[in-house]
Amino acid sequence: NALAVLRGEPIVGEGRTMELGRQVNYDNPVLDIYTKGVGRSLSAEDELFKGMAFRRSLEEQARVAARAKGLQGDALAAEIEKTVSNPSDLMMSRAKRDAEYATFQQENKAANIALKARAAVNEAPFLPGLGTTFLPFATTPTNVAATAVQYSPLGLLGNLTRIKALNALAKEAEAAGVGTR
Repeated sequence: NALAVLRGEPIVGEGRTMELGRQVNYDNPVLDIYTKGVGRSLSAEDELFKGMAFRRSLEEQARVAARAKGLQGDALAAEIEKTVSNPSDLMMSRAKRDAEYATFQQENKAANIALKARAAVNEAPFLPGLGTTFLPFATTPTNVAATAVQYSPLGLLGNLTRIKALNALAKEAEAAGVGTR
């Protein structure tokens, strides 16, 4: 997959197709080769790590399912291989999300806003390509920032708020008799 990205080809596999983003073409061949080389090499690196994270997720999901069946030893290994070779749609979806998270490529609101702003600037007749020039990457930086916040004291407060809300829901459900025998 990484080599296909370097050649500028779309990626097909693992239940997905990834088209390369819009590329800016320059009249200057040196500038054109340089910008495509940098962009494609960064995308190739993402694909390499995304593929590894995808496989790890499938294997971990298969391992958990096989252990839940009480399998051990050779039977465990055989079941994991069988499941990884023929994963369910749900497993594929989870593995895709895990791979995107591992490479900071998951969708987020801040990135969507930045991408829309970049597209709007690019489409302006007097500013063609200027949005991409000033904001070549939106998804990864916003996900890195969101992850940094998540692991900061601010993220701890957000998690405590979520835990408090979940506890309140659990108490309401218990009072209503939901989930009891």
